[in-house]
Formats: sequence, structure tokens, C-alpha cells
Amino acid sequence: MPFSSLLPWSNLNTISKSPAARATVLIPLIGYMIIFNDKIAEYLKLKNFLAFVELHDDEFVISKEFPNFVASAFKETKPLVDFLRAALTT
Repeated sequence: MPFSSLLPWSNLNTISKSPAARATVLIPLIGYMIIFNDKIAEYLKLKNFLAFVELHDDEFVISKEFPNFVASAFKETKPLVDFLRAALTT
């Protein structure tokens, strides 16, 4: 079965004049605007964040104060987590 019988040229003309097909012309323009916009480029570079504390005392890890230390360390990173969540949801 030839292709022209499956999809006649008249149907292709209708599809090509649809709003979705016309909007594809804007994709390269939007892409260049994103790439060359400094602020957006900086956000795209920020792929991951890391917060850490070096522990040099093995005894501290098994001490009774260690859980409180870990809890306070997580509380200190809360503003960063809130900032990232807000940036991802807007």
C-alpha cells in the first residue's frame, strides 16, 4: 500500500497549518534565549548541592552527643532545602 494512500497530501497540509506545528518554529529561538541568558544559564549549572561536616574523632560518632549534632547539622541546611524547593516549584 503506497504511503500517499495512507496519508494524502491534503491531510499533511492541514497538519502543517496547525498551531502546534507553527509553534515548533519558536523552539530554536527559545533555546537560544535560554542558553544566552546568564541567569538561566547559572541555574542550569547548579545541578547538585552538598553539605558536609568532616568528623575526625571516631569516638564522637558513637557518643551520646552525636545524634544531637546530626540533628543540628540538618537544621542548619533547612534554609538551603527550602530555597531549592521554592525554586523547583515556581
